[in-house]
Amino acid sequence: HEQWLDLGTASRDEALMLKLAGFGAVEHDIFRYAGFEGLRAILAVDLDAFRAAIARAAGQLQVEPPSDLIVQTWWDQARTLEDA
Repeated sequence: HEQWLDLGTASRDEALMLKLAGFGAVEHDIFRYAGFEGLRAILAVDLDAFRAAIARAAGQLQVEPPSDLIVQTWWDQARTLEDA
């Protein structure tokens, strides 16, 4: 992953988060509104807290919340990407 060497930690953290499956513009807005600016923020919470924050943010943004399966997939992938 030599391409990451030039990026700061925060930039790398956000770039890794964008690798999550099914992650588009709406999902990016949900994550930012929920307070998840990067991978480290996801890694700092358990699945229940992550799921609740995502659902709350989607409700506040008045968009369809992602399914529980998608939310769990994102949370699991964050743990996998932690070692990337």
